[in-house]
Amino acid sequence: MSLQPNWDKTLSLLKSDCIAERKRGLNLLYTFDWQEKRSQLKGIFIQILKDSNHYLRIFAIDLIGRFRWGDFSPLLLSLAGDRRTAMHVREKAAWALGELRDPAAINQLAVISLEPYDSLKLYARHALSMIGSPALNHLLNFLSHTEYELRDKKSILEMIVELEMDESEKNAAFARFLDTRTDEERLVFIKAVYELKSATLTSFITERYGEQDPVRTYSLDRILSEFTGDRRRVEELINKISAADEQLALRLLVALKKFESGDASLLDRIVDAEKNTHSLGTIASLLGCLDARTALPMLANLLHHQDRRVRANAVDSISGLAGVEEDELIRLLTPLLDDFDNRVRANTARALWKVGGLQMLEVLNQMLRKGEKWMKASAAYALGEIGVYQVVEILVDALSSPDNDVKKNAIVALGKTREPEIIAPLTKIAMDQNEEFFLRRTAMEAIRRIATPQASEALLAISQRFSDDPEIHGTAGALYREICG
Repeated sequence: MSLQPNWDKTLSLLKSDCIAERKRGLNLLYTFDWQEKRSQLKGIFIQILKDSNHYLRIFAIDLIGRFRWGDFSPLLLSLAGDRRTAMHVREKAAWALGELRDPAAINQLAVISLEPYDSLKLYARHALSMIGSPALNHLLNFLSHTEYELRDKKSILEMIVELEMDESEKNAAFARFLDTRTDEERLVFIKAVYELKSATLTSFITERYGEQDPVRTYSLDRILSEFTGDRRRVEELINKISAADEQLALRLLVALKKFESGDASLLDRIVDAEKNTHSLGTIASLLGCLDARTALPMLANLLHHQDRRVRANAVDSISGLAGVEEDELIRLLTPLLDDFDNRVRANTARALWKVGGLQMLEVLNQMLRKGEKWMKASAAYALGEIGVYQVVEILVDALSSPDNDVKKNAIVALGKTREPEIIAPLTKIAMDQNEEFFLRRTAMEAIRRIATPQASEALLAISQRFSDDPEIHGTAGALYREICG
């Protein structure tokens, strides 16, 4: 077929205002060798790609990719990355970028491939695979970006596996990449490899590192085997962080490993850089499991954090550190007795009990008498944690509170003292039919904690008194039998 007889007709169709005729014109282009006519088509294609008709745009994009028209790469990048564009158009633009083999498209395609749209991700990954070798280093660089989570990095590795290139070339690039990474970056990379379950990549890691690869070196079990602090608590906190942010948990494993070797710099950087207040609150608790001399400066800074949970956890951790001088404890914590948050203030009074004694009981007593609801509830909790005989009178007074949350905390706190004097006031609550059942049950459970003959007699009396009430009778009877065996 000669080109010239049909060319003028094709151009006429493409310039028509009628969509059906423009479709016919685009279809005719598939039958021509129109490479030399691109200058005449460029303006028409630009107009079509900016048109609102998705069918025409998809046809034009397919022709651009099929005939490798690289001039349109920037416009295709714009279409593929624009979330306001129709999904089918974005998918076709991503595919065409792969057909163009344009390295400039790699970053955009990698970003698109992490979007939450399965079909679009598939087109973007195939496009990267078509680009091949030039995409490898760009994708490896994505593995270093801290803004991407572990699952995203696993997806990036999947793209690398799909690249159409020699495996030895891939492995050489992996080796260069790993040689320039920090321990925590290597850990994230190799963790993603293991989760991907790629036989090729796993074999490469095994051959390169053997038993010394970061996943094994920085496993929680191995770190805890060398840990000198509270192992159970560390495991609990690391697993809690991992459930929300696995990459942060992996970095903390590296930091703990270095910390045990005497290097606290990474841990200090993590604490300083972490923006998620929930994670930082858990890290504040984790610091309480470490050596006081190194952890104390970090915790001291967290005492001034804007998030109250972080401050409260920092107070708790400081109070549990061994070897902190009393003067230092007083200097750091005393200002927080005026904190606006109930938990921070209660934790501070409980921590300072070690050095302030009865003076701290008066602080908590004033919180119970004059504070708002949650201030009172926290004060009652803190008094229970102190648990000495002198708190009993304060807590018994709190049983008259009209607020059930405050009253419940006071009941639980009294149970922690295990003082015989509490049996009578708690029995009174358990027998009061005007009280909520959960308060009566909590009072009986507190009596059970005393575990003396007087406690068992009280529970038996409650059970017998309410023989016609299955809940009270059953609860009191079961607790009585726990004491008596």
